[in-house]
Amino acid sequence: QWLAWTSSDLHPTIGELYDDSISAERRKEVIQDVYRLFDQAEKHLSDKTFLAGNQFTIADCLFATVYAWRHPLK
Repeated sequence: QWLAWTSSDLHPTIGELYDDSISAERRKEVIQDVYRLFDQAEKHLSDKTFLAGNQFTIADCLFATVYAWRHPLK
C-alpha cells in the first residue's frame, strides 16, 4: 500500500516541483499537495517506526528517497 502510495501519489506530485515551466500559482498548489501528503505519512508513522510492518522495507526506501527531494519546497 505505501509503496504504491509513494510511487503514485507522492512521487509525481513532488516531481512537479522540478518542472521549471509551472506557474507560480501552480507551484503553490503543488507545495500544498506535498505537505498534505507528508501529513498523511506523518499520521501513519506517529506510532510506527516503519511504513509497512515491523522492519525496513522497500516502501520505506522509496519514501525516504522521495522525501529527500523536498528541497524545492523552500
